[in-house]
Amino acid sequence: MALVSIPIDQLPALIGNAPPGLNLLKLLIQKSPCPPNPLLRRPTLTQRLEELVKQRRVILLTGSVFKGKTTLAQLVATALCPEAWWINLTERKLSEADNILLALAGQIETGDCPSLVIIDDLDISPTAHRAYRDSLGLVLYRAKAGGRSVILTALGASNTSAVMQDFPNIELLDVPEMTAEETTTLCTQHGCPEMLSEVWGNIVRMTTFGHPKLVQIRIADLASRGWPELNPNDFIAQPPILKPIRQVVRDLLISSVSTSVAEFVYLVSESSLLLRRSIAIKIAESVEGITNAGDVVDSLTGRWFECIEGNWFRATALLQGVVGDVWSPEKRKLGHVRLYKAILANSPLDPPEAAALLFHAFFAQDRALLTHTAIRLQTLENHAVKEKVERQLLWLPFVSLEPGQPFTDDPTTGVILRQLQFQVASTLDADTLPQIIDRWLEEIELVSHPLAKPPILAVAWSSIGFSQNTKVPLKHRLQAVSGIGTLPTELQDIQTGSNRSLLAGEDVSNAGIPPTATTEEMMLLFSNQYVRSAANLEELLNWLENEASDNLRQQFDIMLEWPITQAVGAFIQGAWSATHEETNDWEPWLTLLGRVDDYSKRHASPRFGREAAKARAILLTEYLERSNDALSVLERAVCDFGPSPVLLEQRANCLFHRQDDETVLDIWSHLTSDSATRATLDPFAYRRAGVSAARLQRWGDAERIFLEAVDSIPPGSFDRTKFALKVDAALTRSLGGKQMTAAKLLVEAVLTLPSTAAAEGDQEWDAVQRMAVEVCRVVTKSYWGREGAESRIRPGDASSPILKAPHIEPGQAARTEMMRAHVFLLATTLGVGPSSITTELEALAGSRYLLVRWLASQARLALSYAGAGIGFFRSLLDFETAMADLSSRQESFNPLDADTGPAPNLSVLPERWFGLLLAGIVCSGPNLIPHLERWLDESRNELGEDAVLTKILHLLLDGASRSEEFLETTVRDTRNPEAIRCGAATKLLLNIPAASTTLQLQIYLASKMTSDANGTRQELFNLHAARCFAGAWRAHTENRFQFSSPRTSVPTLLRTVGDVEAGSGTLRKLLQAAASALDQPLGSMMENVR
Repeated sequence: MALVSIPIDQLPALIGNAPPGLNLLKLLIQKSPCPPNPLLRRPTLTQRLEELVKQRRVILLTGSVFKGKTTLAQLVATALCPEAWWINLTERKLSEADNILLALAGQIETGDCPSLVIIDDLDISPTAHRAYRDSLGLVLYRAKAGGRSVILTALGASNTSAVMQDFPNIELLDVPEMTAEETTTLCTQHGCPEMLSEVWGNIVRMTTFGHPKLVQIRIADLASRGWPELNPNDFIAQPPILKPIRQVVRDLLISSVSTSVAEFVYLVSESSLLLRRSIAIKIAESVEGITNAGDVVDSLTGRWFECIEGNWFRATALLQGVVGDVWSPEKRKLGHVRLYKAILANSPLDPPEAAALLFHAFFAQDRALLTHTAIRLQTLENHAVKEKVERQLLWLPFVSLEPGQPFTDDPTTGVILRQLQFQVASTLDADTLPQIIDRWLEEIELVSHPLAKPPILAVAWSSIGFSQNTKVPLKHRLQAVSGIGTLPTELQDIQTGSNRSLLAGEDVSNAGIPPTATTEEMMLLFSNQYVRSAANLEELLNWLENEASDNLRQQFDIMLEWPITQAVGAFIQGAWSATHEETNDWEPWLTLLGRVDDYSKRHASPRFGREAAKARAILLTEYLERSNDALSVLERAVCDFGPSPVLLEQRANCLFHRQDDETVLDIWSHLTSDSATRATLDPFAYRRAGVSAARLQRWGDAERIFLEAVDSIPPGSFDRTKFALKVDAALTRSLGGKQMTAAKLLVEAVLTLPSTAAAEGDQEWDAVQRMAVEVCRVVTKSYWGREGAESRIRPGDASSPILKAPHIEPGQAARTEMMRAHVFLLATTLGVGPSSITTELEALAGSRYLLVRWLASQARLALSYAGAGIGFFRSLLDFETAMADLSSRQESFNPLDADTGPAPNLSVLPERWFGLLLAGIVCSGPNLIPHLERWLDESRNELGEDAVLTKILHLLLDGASRSEEFLETTVRDTRNPEAIRCGAATKLLLNIPAASTTLQLQIYLASKMTSDANGTRQELFNLHAARCFAGAWRAHTENRFQFSSPRTSVPTLLRTVGDVEAGSGTLRKLLQAAASALDQPLGSMMENVR
């Protein structure tokens, strides 16, 4: 083909004929750049963007500088459309951008465009939006018409931005800060030890504000250093590795805004919290050269400020800490003063703002502001608000912890700050509490004013001695006990007065604390729960021997007999029992307890000596099988320290293990005869007495003792032990023949079950709940006379202190629900339990576990037999649905696997449960006809007019509706369908015919209720139907001449009727008693009836 030459002077005209911006567009179009390396992947966010792109949506990615918008778009483009067009509009003139967008719209219309277009760094400011609103709208319209997706990236968009208002079809996707979970996961992926990953994740997120780029750099730095040990500087100092990227950001800032505005941005970057708009404006107005502060704030939002929920602002995390490179230390301190004043001026403050005052006062190193703020925070009257403020001060427990390192150059201010630091660390459960106490006491020593030091020490000793934080060391607690008595008398009197008001409460009195208790005794009581090892006990013993005064030793010994002291282990029992699982060699413990015995003799501490003897006896009896030696220890203790309930109760323990149960119960009777002694007995002492009574088959005594053990436990504590003791009491009731009350007690126990019972990995809760299910089986087997292996569970097994599952198994939540369902099923079949069972069963019916739904469906059906009426038909259908669901999954069924509900397209055949339906009719009583009519309507609505069950209900209603004179004929005519005969028989029974007829009708109905597969489910209705039948026999006994040998047969029949009404009889026992009283045979129709 011949080439046509074009004169050079015609070339501009020819080029001018091309669409505006097309050539520039072609120059800008590039393939999607490869994601950067190293790459920070955010799977959840990436997946969300991928879903929107697949839906051919227009997405606006927004976020502040270096937030990861571009990287996110690159990842999605690489995964879904590698040939995507990437158009970068950074620093393009508005007119150029307008022409580029017009040209892009033309390319999309011609079809010469991939399925995904990415427009990077779109300016969405109001000015820019006005310039190219129409061309952008044309791009979005044609992209949607052509089935293409468009990704826009921009700084700082929100739902109120003009671009969002004008184009409502745009999906706004903000690139958020990294969550705590994301940061923790990233730490783990970069080699952080699993036990430290959450801690490091929180530190990284806190120091970077979750900014993705900073998180990535920070974690890479920590990984390169092998994840060093935690250091207080990690919370405050900025790592050098972040300096290069922050320099880039600084350069970008000073090239884009004025000097005054840059100073404002730097000032905001020093803020420790999100700033309310009003505070941000006040800060801006404090900068010379800024006039219209609100406009400045708005102009910075998006690129340099992040706006949270419309009214809260913060500087991009990339600027955090850069002020140290820009300002002198003096100016930086003044900046913190300006921030402090701006925040304070916007009172009332919320907890984060109140906490921020201390932060800025501290970094301003302004003594007056620090002292004022620390005192204000410590004296907040609202406890809940005070705790919220303290939880915002995450940095405070890690400041100035090195020996000799003061908080400030003023000791008085330092002491005030240490006191606040101690409070905050206690609230946050910080590991630095021991160092804080040491530094606190150091700074108190630096206070020179002689009148100031005693009250400061009083506050310190009181705070330490009464602290409930487990990380306050025992040595500091004992130091506080010693120190409180060295204060001037007037300060001790103030503390004593404070104790008096505390001890006046009812809870304190119930705990057995005398109103005359001293401050030292109360502090020692608080120390009790922190003596939990041999080292702790030895430390206490050394303090008593070498540091405590005779007065303190006496107070300590007196406090040992308080019931609350006994309840939490009386120092010695708490110490050895806390380590008993991991202890194999008990000789060091026996040696240490021997030292306690020697101390107690030398210093006249009989109660301490008895506790040591008790512990030695337990170890010798239960762990070393040396019960004779244990009894000798106890006898010597009686000689050395005198008799006491502590020693007597331990003697009972030794005899319990030797199974001398009669003597155990004699001792128990003596111990519980005195109310003061009874208050000191722990639940396991009750348990041992209950087991002894059960071994002697004194079931009533055993049950009473187990329940008294439950009552001895304070509310809100030892929930597992209380539950276990109730399970033991239920088993004891069952063994004593009280199945109905045993089931009732199990229900009561389950209804108080705490949510922690379902926690994964708790072997103790797992084991005790398995015991509850086993007791259910024992009760069921005993009540219905089922055959099978004898249960090996014995009274006391459930509450055994060493009971736990052999190993951790997944599925605890499922097992907990199954246990609840088993107990409720037992209760509903026996007709016991409160009305709240209905609500509980409704919740279990919606369970994610098939077996739970199956058990719940049976229980709801059994519950509906009590006055069967509204809800019965629905329960019957739900039962069949659960049965069909269970049958459909038998091959692959795992009861611990969760699902989303019943399987689809189930084949439901409720008509096969004619016996269960008939039982409901029998239980309807005088409402027979109305209930049948209701169920018939429900069947028509649920199953249809032609459904088999609907036809059966028609026939039942037909039989029940016949005239009274024809009812008996209808029943006897075997040519009638069974449903008609059963309906007529049920109606005839309501008229209480002659006793012999009543027996024949009841036998007939009982045989039909238990025919075929219905017989295997008769436990659901047996007792309920028996109770309905029993009423007729009580009426018949008014006419004794109907019965054979009425003087003997009628009382026997009435006893059986009473048993049924009380819940201890069955349908078979009732009909046998009636047949015997009438001297009539039951016949073969009763084969399946229990």
